[in-house]
Amino acid sequence: MIKFIDQQRNQPLTQDLNTQALNKLRLSPLTTFSEYFGQAWLYPIIDYSIPPNQVYQVVSAKDIIEAKNTTINPEKLKQQVVLIGAGGYEDAGLSQSHSDNFPLPMGVAYWRLQNTSGNSLTEITGVEINAYMVHHLLKKHLIVPIPDLWMIGITALIGKGTQLVLTKFQSRKRSNIYLLTSLISGTGAYILASMQLYISANIVLPLFLPTTIFWFYISPNFRNKNDIYRN
Repeated sequence: MIKFIDQQRNQPLTQDLNTQALNKLRLSPLTTFSEYFGQAWLYPIIDYSIPPNQVYQVVSAKDIIEAKNTTINPEKLKQQVVLIGAGGYEDAGLSQSHSDNFPLPMGVAYWRLQNTSGNSLTEITGVEINAYMVHHLLKKHLIVPIPDLWMIGITALIGKGTQLVLTKFQSRKRSNIYLLTSLISGTGAYILASMQLYISANIVLPLFLPTTIFWFYISPNFRNKNDIYRN
């Protein structure tokens, strides 16, 4: 891959060029932007929501040696990324307490439950994690999470501003209902927008904490209004 990039640029292959080429393959523009400030805020994360069978195919070394697996074409392996690792069963020589076994991510756990005939282990091996990373690089599926602290700060400002606006409508019950409906719709729009950003731009926005902070600021206004109307 690096040689291909080098040929496109008509430049000699050097160690510096190797590093630059790998960085361009690995990093998204948002991540590159954060690196200018010497920060790792926006580094990609592994997306375990993708089903394992769409990421990698597990083939036992025993099946290849004994030619039992007829679904594997040696010629096709030349065009694939092959990762060799031990784990997943006791005969591999690694116990469950081995350092190359890790807690099972919730996304992978869900897909394993859906596939009852497949892998039922309660841990994930290091080679499977590497397979996910290779998949993301080849597919350019680099999921960048926006830090919770950023969105909490933004929603706190928006929530405080909304609270100040709501105080002007203390005596209007009808306006109170319209505003509450609008704010609920706005929260739903934020959730839909975050889902769309994940699908189209590979950006993950936090949902729970920012929306909780927003409603923490504005909910006292509606409680106070209800108390006024009851009195």
